[in-house]
Amino acid sequence: MIATLILGNTEYADGLTVSSKWKAYKQTFHKNYTQSIEEKAFTAFIENDRIIEEHNAKDMSYTLGHNSYSDITWEAFKKIFLADPYSVLLGPKDRVGLLADSISPAAEDSIDWVSKGAVTTVKDQGQCGDDWAFSAAGAFEGAFKIATGTLLEFSIEQLENCDSNGTGGCSGGLISDNAFKWIKDNGGICTAADYNNSSGTVGACRKCHPAGILTGYTDVPAGDEDALKSAVGKTPVSVAIEADSQVFQLYSGGVLSAAAACGKQVNHMVLTVGYGTDDKMDYWRVKNSWGTSWGEGGYFRLMRGVNCCGIASFASYPTGVHAI
Repeated sequence: MIATLILGNTEYADGLTVSSKWKAYKQTFHKNYTQSIEEKAFTAFIENDRIIEEHNAKDMSYTLGHNSYSDITWEAFKKIFLADPYSVLLGPKDRVGLLADSISPAAEDSIDWVSKGAVTTVKDQGQCGDDWAFSAAGAFEGAFKIATGTLLEFSIEQLENCDSNGTGGCSGGLISDNAFKWIKDNGGICTAADYNNSSGTVGACRKCHPAGILTGYTDVPAGDEDALKSAVGKTPVSVAIEADSQVFQLYSGGVLSAAAACGKQVNHMVLTVGYGTDDKMDYWRVKNSWGTSWGEGGYFRLMRGVNCCGIASFASYPTGVHAI
């Protein structure tokens, strides 16, 4: 079997030395280092390249490849992007949204809110632990599009700066119920164009003119993927997953299965934007906030039906969304 060097969404025939792979990597991702930093980055790259080649030789349901995070170790990646498990900090009893006990069955066998125009472009949270804000804003954007027919980008920075409802700006946050409650209690949320370029810290909140409001939010019953399917059939849904498996750092495509070795101690907030079936494997389509070089253009697919990575453990979405 001929191996490939996967850089972002591009594959190159292998036969390259590790040094030539490194050179191609730096060019592709516009990486520049001081000498001391490059030595550490190259060491991490070598190990990640080994992991990628070994995994892809197994011909599993998903592939790994190089992305803008291939030059850091797994330990460094975890410290930057993953929080302590939310399930330790916040149990189901603490969720305050209206529990969706009677969600009707989903009307469609598959749905993709991206193709329906209800999802904004993929963002990159960088070294800020604000995945919770990206997830909540994305769910609000989808609901706003469905309710009004207009797709707007709402301010992630406003949530970071202003919402102290159990969240912590760039220091990480809890489930999106808290962000939805803040929007409801504070007269709405502003667009990204109206509120941007802020510091990303709690306490730096400033005034702006809200463009959207919600009257409530709904929690999907914990662990119930049928209920989650029904919810996603109506709107994009904010969810938490456990991304504490190295496949998440290097994932490049396909359906992540139970073999991804993630558990259900959720520590990363994302946005479920659809579901479908690929090669007889049911999956969720999920929007991440790690940039477009990661995964399938910033998205990933996760096996559906086994609560893989805890995707159905803390799912919620806004209701009564409308323009101001």
